[in-house]
Amino acid sequence: MYLKRIALAVLMLLFLTGTSSAVDDFQYEEIWVHQGVFDLATGDRASAEKYTVKLHEINEEDDGYSATLLLYINGEFQKSFFADDSLNNDFIHDGDLTVRTLSIDGTKVALELYLHEYELVWIPSESRKVTVEDTVQVDNTIIKLLNVSDTVATMEVTIDGKTYVDEYETNGYKKYSDDILARVTYIDRNNKQINLQTYQPGRADFKIEINELEEQYSPNMPASFEIYLKNTGTIPARGITVTVSASDGQIEPARYDLAMLDTLKVHKIPINLKLPETPVRENMIIDVKVDGYDYRGKNYRNSTTSQTIVEPYISVEKTVDTHLLTEEDRTKRKIIVDMVVYNNASIGHEVTIRDP
Repeated sequence: MYLKRIALAVLMLLFLTGTSSAVDDFQYEEIWVHQGVFDLATGDRASAEKYTVKLHEINEEDDGYSATLLLYINGEFQKSFFADDSLNNDFIHDGDLTVRTLSIDGTKVALELYLHEYELVWIPSESRKVTVEDTVQVDNTIIKLLNVSDTVATMEVTIDGKTYVDEYETNGYKKYSDDILARVTYIDRNNKQINLQTYQPGRADFKIEINELEEQYSPNMPASFEIYLKNTGTIPARGITVTVSASDGQIEPARYDLAMLDTLKVHKIPINLKLPETPVRENMIIDVKVDGYDYRGKNYRNSTTSQTIVEPYISVEKTVDTHLLTEEDRTKRKIIVDMVVYNNASIGHEVTIRDP
């Protein structure tokens, strides 16, 4: 009986606070998801999933340039279409693909591709308890609770100089702009209070690490490491490019492209490092940069650096052997020195040794 009371109390608390770990349907929207910006010369192609757009030709007009482009779906030609850089510069195919022309000159066309998708957009912030006449500010939006009746809360929302007055029932919500959505999760008519939940667009973010890189390597030996990439944001990251460089040596692959990385997902990239043939002892710097964007085309970047030591290709070991010295040698202050020279390169080298 005692356990049943506890369970009932927990359920009542969840009901009163409107707390839910699940994502609600209204947090998703059908949106145009940015697929990237492309500069196309004649014959070049830009792709987004099953769609490919090819620049067929650029035409010079009296007032500028226009272009003829070809659309392919799954590699098969579908149609040609005309583009210019006027204000009405969007080509939409079946409500699923948008090709937006940014600019055209005599040598290339710059365009953006968008796909129509159903995607998580609205991410909740911390729930607030608001009493009548209280105000809450979220960036440039001011929300004021005007009144609470039996089942209805009346709120005034001011954003960008415009004021809206709306009535909310429990779990009612309204989108006021592309940057703010308000929801009332509970109405307390006795205390003239509500639980207010605001939502804003999520953001992507990158965590990047260089793993399994040894502290030092011998020259002309195989070496490798791993790049750890995680989206620590609240929405998917898209059009991701990872570039890797080394202060000496060769990287393979030096560039890695990833179409999408979902929230909290991890992607690991194995990298081969070809060390220099004839190095002098030096620190090799490894740089990794990641670049991507979200559904609105907002850009996100991060980078990291690590280093390793590459040993010199010529090394010398010197030892003094005192066991073979006779008493006469010791009297004449003679010594016996063993010197071993190592060539770690793949070909022979002429070496001059001086022992100061």
